[in-house]
Amino acid sequence: MNRLMTVAAVVVAVLCVAGCGDDDKVFDPSLLGGTWERVWDKGVQDVGTERYTFRPTSQTEGTVEVFTSDVFTGDKTTLHDYVVGHTGHIVIYGTTRQAPFNPGGEECDIARLTRKEMVWNHTDSKEVVKRFRRVE
Repeated sequence: MNRLMTVAAVVVAVLCVAGCGDDDKVFDPSLLGGTWERVWDKGVQDVGTERYTFRPTSQTEGTVEVFTSDVFTGDKTTLHDYVVGHTGHIVIYGTTRQAPFNPGGEECDIARLTRKEMVWNHTDSKEVVKRFRRVE
């Protein structure tokens, strides 16, 4: 009987530990600061460079400098304000702060944020929009 109870306790402990997964991770907006370069999917022809340099002014707000470069349009740098929630939802405002849908604006969910990697998903789905690697 003691052996059965010991086995049952071990099974319960294993199930409890297995239930602790990535869903319990807390989004840390302090990891956002710095320069991130877009990583293109394998098989995608080199389409240029896209870099985002985030400069936080608080845990949830700041400015982001977006640098893009390609052979067709050349180099372009734009400065935007951003707001990020503690859930990872980010709004990068366009040319004005009224709405993210002005030219240059973006809105998505940061699905993964580590010291080296960042992944953006569509807000309405888990479809990956962009992948980044930290360069600074």
